[in-house]
Amino acid sequence: MTTTLTGLPPALRDRLKAELQRGERLIYADRPGIEIGWGACVTALFYIGFTLFWCAISFSFGFVGWASALGFAPSTMKGGGPWMGWFFALFSLPFIGIGLGLLFAPLHAFAKQRHAVHAITNERIMTVYSKPFAATESYAASKLTFLHRQDLRDNRGSLRIGYGTDRDSDGDIRRLEVTWTAVKDARRAELAILELMRPGK
Repeated sequence: MTTTLTGLPPALRDRLKAELQRGERLIYADRPGIEIGWGACVTALFYIGFTLFWCAISFSFGFVGWASALGFAPSTMKGGGPWMGWFFALFSLPFIGIGLGLLFAPLHAFAKQRHAVHAITNERIMTVYSKPFAATESYAASKLTFLHRQDLRDNRGSLRIGYGTDRDSDGDIRRLEVTWTAVKDARRAELAILELMRPGK
């Protein structure tokens, strides 16, 4: 873990430095690691299994539909008329799109995480992303309401940080929160946020 800008890659260092306002002091800054735990592994296995099943069905359905539309389908599909092939071909596109999204979503999330840095200053917490995901998520210290830490091995863990409440479509109150996953030193980050949340700070 680092509390300075010098330990960060140049792109992230420049992005975080540009975010700091006059008088704002950096307390904590570190890039998220890779979350490895039984829960994450089980979730990943279920996700991979469902994704492969969805892609196998949707891609096969799309292949048969487009083969029929182009005149290469078995005679059983041709019996429905030429419009039947085009119907199945076009109907398969949303399912193929969902399958591609399921395939590439983890890669996108991993790439975005590699361009991220979690930071705590004397005024707020924030997550800064460098290009090509250039963005900043920022929450003022006065908005922080609760903090929950989940520990993994080697001091790693995740933090759920509350920043207020809202009402859902039914009018029920729900807590607003942001999650920092794969924090390399979760306890130290927790202490820094608790100090930021201390009354009279």
